Amino acid sequence: ALDLVVPPNWRGVRGLDQIETLALDEGLALAWVPPVDVVNALIAAPSKQERRRILGRRWKRIVAACRESLETTSADDVFQYRLFSMKVIDMLVDGHPEGAQALAANLLDTMLLETLDKTSVRQVTDQRKRLSIDDLPWRAAMVFGGIWGSHTEFWRSRGDAIPRGFSRHGSVHAVSRVQYSRINALIALMHITSYIMLLDSGDLAKPQGNSASQ
Repeated sequence: ALDLVVPPNWRGVRGLDQIETLALDEGLALAWVPPVDVVNALIAAPSKQERRRILGRRWKRIVAACRESLETTSADDVFQYRLFSMKVIDMLVDGHPEGAQALAANLLDTMLLETLDKTSVRQVTDQRKRLSIDDLPWRAAMVFGGIWGSHTEFWRSRGDAIPRGFSRHGSVHAVSRVQYSRINALIALMHITSYIMLLDSGDLAKPQGNSASQ
């Protein structure tokens, strides 16, 4: 029964209980991609820094897995998203991670705004309240959990340091060597891949606390 609710790349994963933390606290995308052995390595890694090193070492395999996943999509409403995702992949492979990260961050924004209502968009991006994923199906919970985790607050006006991990706000408001990197471009690609796969699966459950009036 578990096989029916978890993303296909979690079959054979050890330590599923830690995935929520990696999604919400570190903003990692872990549903559909990366491959199962990479997920296991990320879970077993002792620190956030080591997880970034794992992503850096295995980036080509992860990009290939994103391409393979996206090529399986068939829903008409994800066609445009898939088209732009493939451009993100091409830029990464061709050595242009900055362009890949910028396009992926903007595509993620576009997909959220076009597929969710305003209440839901606020819930999966607003850092003032931790996203509650308990009421969502597992696959939707992990996709939205990682997206929420990548929307860490960053205010230049308050003197906040530019985030080193992938940050949607950092990508838009702090173009810099600190924020823009191949690893962050890869994480952004993983996010858009996960979300497209969720949309294509038909398992999109909008995170609005079971009530649109909340």
